[in-house]
Amino acid sequence: MRYNVRTYNNSHDCLAAFDEQPADIVIADFRMPELDGLTLLRCVREASPAAEVIMITGKGDMEIERDALSNRVHDFLSKPISLPELAESLKRTRHYQAFLLEQRYLTEQPPSAGYTVKFSVIKEEAIGEYPTPYVFGEFQSGHPPLITRLKQLEIVSLTNLNILLLGESGVGKELLARAAHEKSQRYGGNFVAINCATLPENLIESELFGYEPGAFTGANTRKPGKLALAHAGTLFLDEIAELPKTLQPKLLRALEERQVEPLGSTKSVTADFRLICATNRDLGGIVREAEFREDLYYRIHGFTLEVPPLRERRADILVLGEHFLKKYTQEYQKALLGISPAVWSSLCAHDWPGNGRELEGVIHQAVALCEGDFVDWQDLPLAYQAQKPSQASLEALLAPAVKALERQFILEALQQKGWNRGQTAKALGIDRKTLYRKIQEHRIKVPSNGA
Repeated sequence: MRYNVRTYNNSHDCLAAFDEQPADIVIADFRMPELDGLTLLRCVREASPAAEVIMITGKGDMEIERDALSNRVHDFLSKPISLPELAESLKRTRHYQAFLLEQRYLTEQPPSAGYTVKFSVIKEEAIGEYPTPYVFGEFQSGHPPLITRLKQLEIVSLTNLNILLLGESGVGKELLARAAHEKSQRYGGNFVAINCATLPENLIESELFGYEPGAFTGANTRKPGKLALAHAGTLFLDEIAELPKTLQPKLLRALEERQVEPLGSTKSVTADFRLICATNRDLGGIVREAEFREDLYYRIHGFTLEVPPLRERRADILVLGEHFLKKYTQEYQKALLGISPAVWSSLCAHDWPGNGRELEGVIHQAVALCEGDFVDWQDLPLAYQAQKPSQASLEALLAPAVKALERQFILEALQQKGWNRGQTAKALGIDRKTLYRKIQEHRIKVPSNGA
């Protein structure tokens, strides 16, 4: 989690800047000259009631902690402070603030900066149990059937077996091809990619096989083909079904002999490469229609992996959404906390005809436009803003997630205070009776030594 940090030498400088640049969290030592931490806390509360304070104290300062608790200090850190301890305290504080935003949303209109609940809670409420994503290069999936096949692909990548990748446009076939190359014994060689659908028929032959000077009008220099450039590496032929039928025998021969003959040449060039092909069409059906050579088909489909569309593996909407959110948050150096639960659920319900490529474009724009802590409806492209649910359906959607977060937050607070219910109630800003009721409501098991 990234934070924008400002530091001040004393309390006066902090308060002077706080009026113009309020902060979400203030970390302060209790024992400071001029204004002590408790006085600073009261001033911060007056200037920004939503700000939370983490107080630094010496070990055994119980009286100070009691006074601070009565003034709603969110957390205490004892000297000396370790970075992991500070990071965990900041994380808890941000989760608490997110929880307060959710509670506010359920009773008021949504705040303009957005709203969210803890990301793991959103995942569970949106799709049920959330599996651990399997990562293969830049490709990620939490879809169990696909994970099984990805593990097989990783094994096959270590061999010289040709690979055929099937699936709709945008599902990540080229990412899988690159990952297979990086896992292979040919990793030191080139990864050469060509899309058979993007080149006209009169150019694709020269691109694949290369040419010598004078081979045709305008061929003034020698140019090696993609097959030769892929020697000792991997050749990726995307949209293989669009390869002209007149060139299919020549490709088949190159695969069998590991040799290519450039246009205008009488000499062959060695081209020992691993072939990975991809298509969004039914290649077997094209073979049956005699539009694709059967012998070439059996040569290229040594190991076949079909990648389901995103609408058939909804868990991956969250897996990829989180991945793209992190990617573009880092690229734009923003300290975003996440995406609002209503937006997440709407994204999960969308069918994504463009698959991962479409999802990435939506998240990219949302992160670029977001000016608050959380991505919300106004950050999405206009076509997706139209999918915003009604107020009644939104409240019904959020209620289970907020309940799950409330239980998790109370449990963390109890653990932090050593299961002391009196201290926990003070830290949460509620009375003991309310805390007892919440413990029973959420079925939290308190150890027998809990006070």
